[in-house]
Amino acid sequence: MRSTGYSPFSGAQASGCLGQSDWTRYARHPNSALFGQAVTAPIFIVVTAVCGIIITSAAATIYGEYIWNPLELLLTIQDHSLSSAARAGTFFAGLGFLTDQLALCQMLNGISTGMDMAALCPKWINIRRGCYILTVIAIAILPWNYVTNPSTFITVLSGWSVFISPMTGIVVSDYFLVRRGEYHIGDMYLGDSRSAYWYTCGFNFRAFVAWALGTGPLLPGFVRAIQAVSTGNGWDHLYQISYIYGISASLVIYALLHVIFPQERQRGTSPFMLELHAEMIESGHRGSDLEGSGRVTDQGERYIKPSP
Repeated sequence: MRSTGYSPFSGAQASGCLGQSDWTRYARHPNSALFGQAVTAPIFIVVTAVCGIIITSAAATIYGEYIWNPLELLLTIQDHSLSSAARAGTFFAGLGFLTDQLALCQMLNGISTGMDMAALCPKWINIRRGCYILTVIAIAILPWNYVTNPSTFITVLSGWSVFISPMTGIVVSDYFLVRRGEYHIGDMYLGDSRSAYWYTCGFNFRAFVAWALGTGPLLPGFVRAIQAVSTGNGWDHLYQISYIYGISASLVIYALLHVIFPQERQRGTSPFMLELHAEMIESGHRGSDLEGSGRVTDQGERYIKPSP
């Protein structure tokens, strides 16, 4: 199987970088994610990779074979020695892996995916239900088949760039090219055609088209890489630059579609002043409905008591 160039690294880390908003929404400052992305993430990624290389090389020296899977390495250690030191070492190592998996599932499944699925159908799906749905899907795809050998494992990790890079391109294009950093904040809380972001029946077909055109050409090379039948043809070469192609193609296509099919109020900005909020202030209804810090209506609008 031919090398996929830089895509294993970028593909494996693209998901975490793109999903930073799932955690930075709790941050106190807009730039809180910069330090994690620019400093801590590269350090831990490099240290983890170096530790894997060193441990695998040490296993080859000690046991005569390259054992890349850490769980298999723990089993190999116990096969060669059942001393108290070996048993204690494997126990604490296994405990560390268990803790890591619980934390990983909580961060990526319970928070990230749970929030994303809850946003799709908030009336019926909450974060907990979204996590349950993902658990069922995760078991159905038989993920243990992806770690049967190191080449397949690396290929699957790099395959994230096939699906994530077009999403990244759409997000970048929407903010910098289409909106120019300007948004109608109040419209984000309107779930009907009055919102500037309602698009067509609540769906932005431009994003779907851009994602499909950014992902589709990469799938043949991705499948060939997983099946280990890559021969260096055009599909294989395109897959080798999957992240560059995905983000570039979707970025350009998304922006062009907004030029060809412009959306009403596509640009411009407006403050967080919802329609019913303005009507309440103008009509002079400042009674019990506006007492205290405010109340929330069925539409999710918050009425704040105006200054005297």
